[in-house]
Amino acid sequence: MLQWKSALLWAAFLPLILMNAFVVADSNTAPPTNIPLLANFKQVECSFDDSLAYCLYWSVEDLGTLNETLHAVMVFNATKYFAANPTVIHKSIFGMWVGLGWGSSMLSAESLLVYIHPKTKIVMPFESIPSGYYAAPINNPNKIIRFDGMLQTVIDNTMVVEFKRPTRPQGSIFHRRIDVTAAQNHIYAFNPHPDPRSEAGWRDHHGDHRGAFQIVYTSGMAASINPDNIVIKRVHGIIMAITWMLIFPACIFYTRYFRSVSRWMTLHVTVQSVSACVGVFGSTILIITSLSSNFEKFPSLSLIYRPHSILGLVLVFCVFLQCIFGIVNRGSLKTKSLKVDRSRFYIYKFIHNWFGRILIVAAFFQVGIGLQVLYPFSDLVFHGFAAWTLYFVTVGFWTILFAGTEVYYQYMLVNVSNKIVLDKNGVPQTIVKRNLASPFPNIAGFKNDAPSEHNIFHLQSHADLQPYTWKEINENVKKGNLLVVANGTYVYSIDAWIGSHPGGQIILHSVAGTDITNDFFNDTGYDAEAFIPRLALRSQSPAANHRMLPKNVGTLDHNLNHSSETLKLHTDFEEIQKSTKNNQSLAYSPSFSSTSTSHMSPLDEKEWQYVIRARRTHVHTRLAMTKLSTLIVGRLASPTHLTNQSFLSDSSKTLFDPTEYRRYALVSSTLETTQGTTTPVYRLKFCLLYPYDLRQNEPENFMPGQCVQLQTRVNNAVVSRFYSPIKGNPVCFEIALKVYTATGTVSPFLSRQKLGERQFKIRGPFGIPIVHPELPLGDGMGSIMPSVFYDRLVLIGGGSGLVMAIQFIQTLLLSVQTPIVVWQAYTAKNSDEITLSVGDWVVAHHHYLDGWAEGVNLTTRQSGLFPLPVTIPRGGASLKIAVINATKSHFEIFGRDILTGALLAYPQHIQITHYLSRGGSSEVLKQPDIPGVAFDGHISGYSLNQAMQSIGWQSPSYGTNQRVVVCGSKLFQGNMCDLACGECGIDYSNLTILLDNVAI
Repeated sequence: MLQWKSALLWAAFLPLILMNAFVVADSNTAPPTNIPLLANFKQVECSFDDSLAYCLYWSVEDLGTLNETLHAVMVFNATKYFAANPTVIHKSIFGMWVGLGWGSSMLSAESLLVYIHPKTKIVMPFESIPSGYYAAPINNPNKIIRFDGMLQTVIDNTMVVEFKRPTRPQGSIFHRRIDVTAAQNHIYAFNPHPDPRSEAGWRDHHGDHRGAFQIVYTSGMAASINPDNIVIKRVHGIIMAITWMLIFPACIFYTRYFRSVSRWMTLHVTVQSVSACVGVFGSTILIITSLSSNFEKFPSLSLIYRPHSILGLVLVFCVFLQCIFGIVNRGSLKTKSLKVDRSRFYIYKFIHNWFGRILIVAAFFQVGIGLQVLYPFSDLVFHGFAAWTLYFVTVGFWTILFAGTEVYYQYMLVNVSNKIVLDKNGVPQTIVKRNLASPFPNIAGFKNDAPSEHNIFHLQSHADLQPYTWKEINENVKKGNLLVVANGTYVYSIDAWIGSHPGGQIILHSVAGTDITNDFFNDTGYDAEAFIPRLALRSQSPAANHRMLPKNVGTLDHNLNHSSETLKLHTDFEEIQKSTKNNQSLAYSPSFSSTSTSHMSPLDEKEWQYVIRARRTHVHTRLAMTKLSTLIVGRLASPTHLTNQSFLSDSSKTLFDPTEYRRYALVSSTLETTQGTTTPVYRLKFCLLYPYDLRQNEPENFMPGQCVQLQTRVNNAVVSRFYSPIKGNPVCFEIALKVYTATGTVSPFLSRQKLGERQFKIRGPFGIPIVHPELPLGDGMGSIMPSVFYDRLVLIGGGSGLVMAIQFIQTLLLSVQTPIVVWQAYTAKNSDEITLSVGDWVVAHHHYLDGWAEGVNLTTRQSGLFPLPVTIPRGGASLKIAVINATKSHFEIFGRDILTGALLAYPQHIQITHYLSRGGSSEVLKQPDIPGVAFDGHISGYSLNQAMQSIGWQSPSYGTNQRVVVCGSKLFQGNMCDLACGECGIDYSNLTILLDNVAI
């Protein structure tokens, strides 16, 4: 059996023998006669160096047992060495060091160093472990090599060091196990004349005096092998340094500061991808190849567990992740669809941007750690000075370049516009800041002051540009052309940015067909401080939270006129208006002029944050402005009137055009209906992205019969739908959305949207209002202010047609910022209430939909809460409304809060009846939140006649303004028309049908 194992070992070592001139014992390896100790050892190897001066003698004791020990002697014959190297001047063994290591590299091998002190002549052995660098090993804290009772001396200029090392150390993490029957890697080195400036005066670099061997201790076979090649590591270091410290930072610098250059994205993707493949993965193969021969079981002895190796592997993994984030980010930038949830794309983009920056910083540290491995900083005086100098120069260069450019970028190139805030009167004011960038395209693409004569001449030179109307712009957008308007005058084609805009194609498609002045030229978020919503907050006392309406409300005479003594005005309304117009104590000006404040609809802080989020704030630089100035293709047919003021401080506004799409944020989405319905109804609230960016002659409110058009992209297709606002004004409004999950396209899409996620393009209002209010509004009391509203209204809605009735209720009964008159006195019961006298004029700022409102008494100038039943609604004293709602079940009744609020505020003016086609009217009695009464079945002629009689419908009409309004599906409209005119005898002139489509 032993002979068979011996044959296998010889076969395994035959190639090494042939290639490396295997050395057998001869006269040169015979033990010196002056050292008798060496004759006791069975094996010897003296071919470590050409001079045969370095020899190792050994025997294996207690073979095969747990106490198996390597008994060996290191011999270095200085006489032989100096004879083979006659050029050496100092020819003494004293002062030199000799080393033997178990392992394949000085980075991972445990070793035995022997230093011969030049003065004391003492031989000093040191059991050592690797330092982790290409530097001298460090003393092993857990020693297992024994020297006691053995020879360590110098005999005739020959070093002799006898030692014993256990081959199977137990419980040690600093020592490897040695298989004496298999080939073991060894390294050796020595330095005849170490530099006294080195560590401890002798731990100097070995230079070329090194090598590597494989030895089989039991058989004595030995062969020279190639030592650990530091050149591979140097090549790896050069490739990694070029990749991580030159190419990657340069590409990031270009991407950060040159995004206005065409196809910057293509360059970024190409360079980063190629660099990652060649620089990272290619060089990683080299280092892994090197590590494979240095992998050991114990972390303290293996290169794979060293900081540089661990961080390197982490960086490689992170590069894979960064590539994935880059692919996802690139895909999100190219995505046109708004159907998918895009919130995660913003997270990917954020991670991709910051993860890349962190990787670069980590890579700079990694290169420094690698340099420390190759060229320890402690040995800088001997080698590595050039490498370290280049490293620090590169780090300093990029630090200064990025810091300096970022400062220049922020203070010189970034478009920091004038900041708009509100003064104490609620009037927008401009605070002039540094570096105003002009929206007017001129030769340079930007300017720092107001338009000069040169600019005006330049603008006039564009008179021959193709004129566009908003309608024509929208038609181009539908065809796929990305047209936008800036500064209310010029039309630009931004198709060139479709593949390179940092915000992605989704932003370009979102702004296409709209005015981008605020986004592009203004510092986005300029009105954040100004837009602090004034929320009407009730007293926190229990009495205020459970406030009861006055019980002694009388019966209003619906035929009152202006001569009624009980309604004699304290003063003329016009005088009140004049006296309160400049009253600074009022939260809202009672003036009926078109001010931005009067347009505001209550938003809470969270909803405002959704507006800010939806803007996708992105500060454009002058470079981007210059780029935009080259994309001009036309002008608006009716441009903004130019003045000699700067753009933002100009008091003139763009003329209002209902065909202009403006962008809104979805700030609230509430499910109105409960379980039990297949077509749920949501109440969606939209707010203009820039609420103070108003238009001249912009309507302050939506009127009954009007609708808006919402446009968005679903499945990469532009789709639009009309919706009737149930509350608010063009700045901030609400709609009721009935979701058809199975057959719908837009409604399911809108119901899934996250708040503040996207921008929605909305325009309008369209349609002829059914009521035509004039200013000042009438109070329904005769010739003082003639009523412009109907006295009798029958509102018939089918399904989602109920929104029509809610429109009327909001306008006629629950209006805000509209003066109404008090017909019955009320004395305040709590400190937060106001006292009302007959004839006082009050303005409601906010309705609580429980019969109470928060507002101001224009007569007494007191602010607080007041009950609505003691006031005359906006529609006048003679107004009576009957709401008839046809629906499937009580589950599908929506807008309950508004309907309930109207019943509590003006019970003498409105009644509500629901007809449930699927039955369940008995359940309504169990649902206290359902307003009005309910019956099973469908609307009939009898039920319509009952509703008309209950509000005093005159047939024929004797000077009474009365109207029946129908809203619903085409089939429903036809049935109701036949029912009203056929069975109930209503004249066609008193019937209005709201169509489900609007011609624009």
